[in-house]
This record gives sequence, C-alpha cells and structure tokens, in this order.
Amino acid sequence: ARMDYVRLHKELSSSPDDLFLAYTVAALDPHTRLPIRDDSGFVELLRRAGYTVRRTEVVARNREGKLDSTSMHAAIYGDAASVVARAISGFDKLVVVSGSGGFIFAAEAAAQRGVPVVVVAFGRDGRRGGDLNEALQARSTQRFWLDASYVYAPKGARRQE
Repeated sequence: ARMDYVRLHKELSSSPDDLFLAYTVAALDPHTRLPIRDDSGFVELLRRAGYTVRRTEVVARNREGKLDSTSMHAAIYGDAASVVARAISGFDKLVVVSGSGGFIFAAEAAAQRGVPVVVVAFGRDGRRGGDLNEALQARSTQRFWLDASYVYAPKGARRQE
C-alpha cells in the first residue's frame, strides 16, 4: 500500500487512452456503517494521478473493527475479475500491479483471449520470487520487478533518512 503510485502511473503509461483502475476497500464499522479509517486523501491522490478508482465498502467482521481477509479479497478480486472478463476484448494488454494470487482469474481471462498479461510486483529480495504468487507468475507473459525505490515515504520520513 505504501507505493509511489504517481511514479508507477507515469512509467507504465504509454498513451493518454490507457485505463488505470485502482481498487480500494473501505472497512465499515459494523454498528454505524461508517468508514473506520478515512482514505479520502489516498483516493484523491490516485484520481489526480490518473487512476479510475473503484471503491468497495465491506462491513468489518471482527471486534477490533478490522476486515477479515476473506471479505476484503472477495471484494477486490471478484470485482477485478468481472471487469476484466467484460472488457478484455478492448485491451492491448493487462497489467496487474499486485503479486496476489487473487488476480489469477483476471489473468486467465486475458490469456484465454490472447491478451498479454504483465505483472508488476515487488521483486526478489532474498525470497524466491518477492511477493509474486507462483500461479500468477506462471500466467504472466512479462514481469516488472519493483525495488525499494518505489516505496512511498512521506516527506517527513524522507528528511529523517
């Protein structure tokens, strides 16, 4: 989540017609149905950088007001896979900026229609493949490894370094 999305957009964009979708999940308090954390600044940053933001709200399931991973993953991956399946015929390529195996269905939909799949993930850091799921890697036609320079650091933190 602490990635330099503005830089990434600039480096991946090859045309003003490129579509960049960003998926966010807002955890809602189970009693008030209000967001537990304000992510409006992050959403606005993504929009100004050129992303189309799809925001899903999911009611938190546990006492601490946190999302259980199943609800969060279902919200993100289900929506991503359905968008790709409906629109893939108009894509030149599908770029997945995540190493999560939840995007395998989107990658498979693209591959079945002959659309190249590029996976962008944090790279090898001593572990076998960084944070890239092996099955997603197998379905990709190209990989772009991110290094630590893509990690976003707030201005105050940069000065301290």
